[in-house]
Amino acid sequence: MLDRFRLLIVLVFFIGLCSTTLNAQLPRPLNDTSLQAEAKELVNSFFVYGMSLSEIHPDSIGNYAIDWFAGYLEKRAGERFWPLPHRYQVDDVYAIRENDSLLIVTSRAWPDSVPLFGLLTVDWIWFLRKNEEYQWRIYSVRRTRGIHKAMEALRYIDTSSEYPNSLRPEIAYEESTIMLCNEQIRNQFPELRPHLEELVDLLDANDSIRFLGRNGERINQFNAYYLDWGMASHSIPDEVINEYMAAASEDERKQMEALLRAAKKQRHKGIEKLRAWEREAKLPQTTLDELTYLMQQGRIRFINTVLPWDQAVLLTMAGELDVAIGFIYSPHGEIPLISPEEYFYIEALADGWWMFRSSG
Repeated sequence: MLDRFRLLIVLVFFIGLCSTTLNAQLPRPLNDTSLQAEAKELVNSFFVYGMSLSEIHPDSIGNYAIDWFAGYLEKRAGERFWPLPHRYQVDDVYAIRENDSLLIVTSRAWPDSVPLFGLLTVDWIWFLRKNEEYQWRIYSVRRTRGIHKAMEALRYIDTSSEYPNSLRPEIAYEESTIMLCNEQIRNQFPELRPHLEELVDLLDANDSIRFLGRNGERINQFNAYYLDWGMASHSIPDEVINEYMAAASEDERKQMEALLRAAKKQRHKGIEKLRAWEREAKLPQTTLDELTYLMQQGRIRFINTVLPWDQAVLLTMAGELDVAIGFIYSPHGEIPLISPEEYFYIEALADGWWMFRSSG
């Protein structure tokens, strides 16, 4: 989760930010009630089709799809779009062109419950345009990738003896971030906002910080520098160690003691490296420690301040490469525009703050 290929992330996001402005617009509520009804009916009819036990048939594709989505369905002919039926809801319709020629329809589905998380909600964003017969068709659809991987991780954390009971909730909290739906992020934002604003203020006061990555409790990227903390990326509470030692064999206790000594050594070297980075960047000592704490409290894994807008900051909560979820802070209201290829969902949360979902 955002622990490797940081420079690629930065390049992809920067290119995406610039190119998106040329081919899309921010969504605005569609006022035409008849168009709303047509768009919702199309998406709902595809949900019914996709949730049925029928396989995708080539002759049916033209009833729903055009462009990329039609090609995608053709490749999946003979399969079911959703392997198992589950509850869904079609929500709102937005225009992404001034002449209402392109629309997006938001929807939610509830495919499963996950240990240490609860009921999973998946946001599906549908992109619509009219075909040659002037009928609305779906030309693209997006949802956040990485959800299934996170579900598997949580199930393993819940059942594996490798994780002490007292640590499971904390580890699950980090691993489950990519599974948050729009509503959950929206609801969490007021609680996260004070930490996010402190974070932005600290970044603004120290403009030598361009990129910042976090793994657990440690900064693992600062600008172009990387640091592998190994076992030292998380501090293990004494009660957790005691819990493990109480049930461990003699060999397991010796192995754990060796690992703890190695982690202590790694941690010492890592902290020395952070202090050296701060001196080189002319940052006050322990600035990176303060940023780490604020990133943890704000549920942020990666920060990019190299954006084409004045004072803007991209704060990524979770994801891989350019497939991510998070927040954009832009005090002057300059933000990327929406498209299925890059930022497929953007929502205003407060003055200067937006939620985003991106796809690669």
